[in-house]
Formats: sequence, structure tokens, C-alpha cells
Amino acid sequence: NFILVKVGYPSREVFKRLLQKGVIVRAMDGYGFPDHIRVTVGTMRENIFFIKKLKEVLEELNG
Repeated sequence: NFILVKVGYPSREVFKRLLQKGVIVRAMDGYGFPDHIRVTVGTMRENIFFIKKLKEVLEELNG
């Protein structure tokens, strides 16, 4: 199962930064959603890790 997350920044940039932090998502810019990523629903531990890393990336992009 997947969820689509609107991140408010170019999905390709968010994808690259998350990948550097060990999180794999799919940038959805090629599907007409330039500021969305697709995320796999994982275990509780994986989901908490993802949320932590996404917050870090969004804070970096927010300056």
C-alpha cells in the first residue's frame, strides 16, 4: 500500500535528499504531481523513521 504526500517542494529534490538519508520514496513529478512523493506504508518503526527524516528534509528546504 502507498500514500501520496504533498511536500510543497519539488518532489525530485525531496526524493534526492531522503535517499541520502536512507529513505526510498518515489518522486511523482513524472505523473503530474510535481510536489508530491509516493511512500510505502511500512512497519511502525519504518514509518517513524520516515517521518523523522522527512521533517529533517523539509526543515533543510525551508531554510
